[in-house]
Amino acid sequence: MLFTLALLGVAVLPAQQGRWEGALEIPNQAGLRIRVDLLQRGDGWLGTIDIPDQGVRNKALSEITVVDDDVSFAIPGVPGNPHFEARLDGDRMEGAMRQGAAQVPFSLERDAAASADDLGPNQRAAAQLSGVPGSGFEGVWLGAPETPLGPLRMLVRILPDGDGFSGTFTSPDQSPVAFPLESVEVDGARLTFRVPKIGGSFDGDLNADGYKVTGTFRQRGGELPTVFYRQAGEPDLARAQDPKRPLPYEEREVEYSNAGVRLAGTLTVPEGEGPFPAVVLLSGSGAQDRDSTVAGHRLFFVLSDHLTRKGIAVLRSDDRGVGGSSGDLFQTTTREIGLDALAGVRLLEDLPEIDGDRIGLVGHSEGATAAAIAATESDEVDFVVLMAGPALPGDEILFSQARMLGEKMRTGDEAIEAHQAVQRAIFEALESEEDDALALTKIQEAIEAEAERLGAGQSPEAVARLKARAAGVRPNRWFRAFLKTDPVEWLRQVKQPVLALFAENDMQVAPDLNLPPMNAALEGNDAATVETLDGLNHLFQTSASGMPQEYSSIEQTMAPKAMARVAAWILAR
Repeated sequence: MLFTLALLGVAVLPAQQGRWEGALEIPNQAGLRIRVDLLQRGDGWLGTIDIPDQGVRNKALSEITVVDDDVSFAIPGVPGNPHFEARLDGDRMEGAMRQGAAQVPFSLERDAAASADDLGPNQRAAAQLSGVPGSGFEGVWLGAPETPLGPLRMLVRILPDGDGFSGTFTSPDQSPVAFPLESVEVDGARLTFRVPKIGGSFDGDLNADGYKVTGTFRQRGGELPTVFYRQAGEPDLARAQDPKRPLPYEEREVEYSNAGVRLAGTLTVPEGEGPFPAVVLLSGSGAQDRDSTVAGHRLFFVLSDHLTRKGIAVLRSDDRGVGGSSGDLFQTTTREIGLDALAGVRLLEDLPEIDGDRIGLVGHSEGATAAAIAATESDEVDFVVLMAGPALPGDEILFSQARMLGEKMRTGDEAIEAHQAVQRAIFEALESEEDDALALTKIQEAIEAEAERLGAGQSPEAVARLKARAAGVRPNRWFRAFLKTDPVEWLRQVKQPVLALFAENDMQVAPDLNLPPMNAALEGNDAATVETLDGLNHLFQTSASGMPQEYSSIEQTMAPKAMARVAAWILAR
């Protein structure tokens, strides 16, 4: 049985709201741990679910119904439409979850130590996704459809425009940019719109009470069941660690170039007398803005704020093709990303308030590899900080990620092997076929074949998701180079001081696989320090499981101890 997101929630009688803990009793497996928070609001209920074994935290419940001792609820946006029915017996609750054709019993007990105050922060997402009644489509709408990396928030603003409507679309977990809507059409209770800038579109239907629009978001061949909920006003999407302006240091918008590519960024300079040490930040894989916005967290905004307050100037820039930067990141190799960072170093060297002998690079994930490459190519780099930097080739990193995540989610050996079979097909096609179009054809054929092989033993949803990967695969220059890049080749050549930080719960760059080769590669560097920070995930958040699905639901953006370690090491140089 495959549970890609096996979810559970529960409601209680008004006098017995609170926290409930227990497990889904999956046959022939250890119980899947569950924690549920319930809170009554007016005549209705709010609820969230934590599933530590799958990295799910604060997932909002929907359709919570309480009738005497009977409760029922649903989980929005999850394959198989999980629905739960339970009966309350004092401080114990028992029932069954139905997901597709599967039925799984569960049992929960009240956590008497949890107070009502504990539940408040966990209910924000649930409140935002419960919606407020209204009429028509004008207003602010928030959705959070499920993706392989957890819920992805989408914020839509719809405004009257003459005889029709206009509006904007923002995906705050990916970027703060508001993209214009086009072709906004209303036909009774039916809403459709397009977001051409990202190749997206949506169509859905407004419910009778006017608080939600249920439909499908489409982007570049993929489909995502999506429900938008009407907001009473602008929802609070800020994270607790987001810096609040005015800031106690100077912010400057800067532009510089490398190889004909314009790079736009923000330079933060401490207050007081210079010259100051400085760093250039390099983000991880994927097209990211200068704040390194990931899962609703502005990693580099928070990190640069901490470093600048400690007396370190920081340059953070939009990736190629993002924000104010030109170019195309997906036609850019990891080495070229490092060369972009060197252009930033040269910008800093020309500023009188910057100490030209204390300029370094701080790279996260793939950005750490780019930082190591840049350091080997220029003595203008005085030190390097590698945060969750891989020490295995790209293809091995992706294989290890898939296996670890599958094992953690208990998807079963067959599902793990199916995913890795698809990975092998992709890698082999890219290695054997230089033409992107022909490579894509090979990849799609291999995925279709694997889907057919799985068809008899897997749910229709699982097979559909596997086939959907074919539509999402896009061979490009960056991916080809990433698969072949072996960070060790570059790490061995780094002569500058190095701080390499791993995170204990990292499921993407696992310390047990990457720390030994990192140590071996830096063995000849007397100024290298390699450490593992306890209890943190790949984003250096304090985490329960390390699963990527929990990134967005963790309120913390970056653990203070991680930022403090980076700052202290830089200042000690």
